[in-house]
Amino acid sequence: MKTIVQNISFEEIVQTYETVTTLVDNTDGTYTYTSEDGTETIVDVPGSVVNQFGNIVNEGPVTVNGETFNTIEEYIENIVTLNETVTVFKR
Repeated sequence: MKTIVQNISFEEIVQTYETVTTLVDNTDGTYTYTSEDGTETIVDVPGSVVNQFGNIVNEGPVTVNGETFNTIEEYIENIVTLNETVTVFKR
């Protein structure tokens, strides 16, 4: 039986098939993604949050600093409970 040895270069393979994409921060909450074929797509993070706000607020769970809450409302209530103060006015 004859053994055939074939040397391959991973560097050559990567350079041959590698594609370049970019994701650029536009510093206004949006990002520009440029695909391999040069197509540009704007990713609008603030706009997406605004459009999905109802789902974000009403669906859960949400985890903040390792603590999980059923909803964002529950998280906000927790913040208020932990930080609220009582002010009493006397005459």
